[in-house]
Amino acid sequence: MNANLLFMDESCSKPIDNNKTVISSLTGVLVPIHRYAELRTEFYNLLEWSIKPEPNTINMDVPELHWRKLLTGEEDEKKINILEGVVALVLINQLEIYRCGYYVTQKIQKTFKNDKQMLSTLWLELLESLKPKIENEMIIPVMDGFDKNMVRKFSQLVKGMDVMRATGHKQSISLKHSENILGEVFYADSFYSIFTQVADLISGLRQLSDISREGKELTDYKKRLLMISEKLEPAIVGDDGVKAMVLNGETQSPCK
Repeated sequence: MNANLLFMDESCSKPIDNNKTVISSLTGVLVPIHRYAELRTEFYNLLEWSIKPEPNTINMDVPELHWRKLLTGEEDEKKINILEGVVALVLINQLEIYRCGYYVTQKIQKTFKNDKQMLSTLWLELLESLKPKIENEMIIPVMDGFDKNMVRKFSQLVKGMDVMRATGHKQSISLKHSENILGEVFYADSFYSIFTQVADLISGLRQLSDISREGKELTDYKKRLLMISEKLEPAIVGDDGVKAMVLNGETQSPCK
């Protein structure tokens, strides 16, 4: 059975309306384990300018690629080249992107005080979108970051399904073939996890697409990033559009 690493990143936008509604999303990049080594090489090729700053020199302090602080101090052109390189890596190697998002209004934040970004719900929805994949392949989840709240939101769901199967209640699990999701969610410090960095960059690019769809004005620089984001669309499995929850009969969407 083939196995895949699912590198994930969560993202939360700035308020998009006067009521402080935000867009919360979860993005996953699927990396087949048998191709990890070659893909890792391709990633580091993008950073050759930093790793080999001059002949016979190796820079071990490789910069972390992080959306919110992308290559601080470098010119915009270098940042754009890196983002284009990451997108090309995804497209050329036919990596799959899974993503889901919600409008999170103040009412939702007040109702779900322990999970204001709706990460537990987003995680369940992401797993649902993986149904066709987990029918015949194993998924090993890898989440960016590590703290008690994050662990509870992601690990508890998977552990709960494991317990249900172990006690003979597999039929009660709505997610078919959930046994093909590795029972432990792994957590990674993105500084040391290159494909967690890839997930972070893709998450940032797609959030920019969300913001653009909301009609928000973009700077010239971000307009160029938006064009890069749009190139990712062939790699996205399903629809990564933002959804509005219904809470007590009221649709939770941003105010226009």
